Amino acid sequence: MQMDKIVYLNLLYDFYGELLTARQRGLFELYYRENLSLSEISGQTGISRQAVSGTLHKTERKLNGLETALGLAEQHAGNNEKIDLIISLVKEQGAGSGELIGMIEELR
Repeated sequence: MQMDKIVYLNLLYDFYGELLTARQRGLFELYYRENLSLSEISGQTGISRQAVSGTLHKTERKLNGLETALGLAEQHAGNNEKIDLIISLVKEQGAGSGELIGMIEELR
């Protein structure tokens, strides 16, 4: 699986995980955060490998659908880009900018 996809899905999970069912959250965490295989998850949970896979695919679709509808992850990324730009502009000003940079970093 592509690392970019894993990172992206984990980001979406950070924003929307509480909107998933307990089963979806549990399987997502085992697969994407604990890096267990479908077979390992199946053995631990007593759910068939096929059911685990199906639930994970449904969960991915739900996370992507929530992002399409709400756009929180995209907005967060845009805000971080703006914060990076502000920090670089403050650094250009030089003296006394350390405290201001600290306050800006807290906004993340």
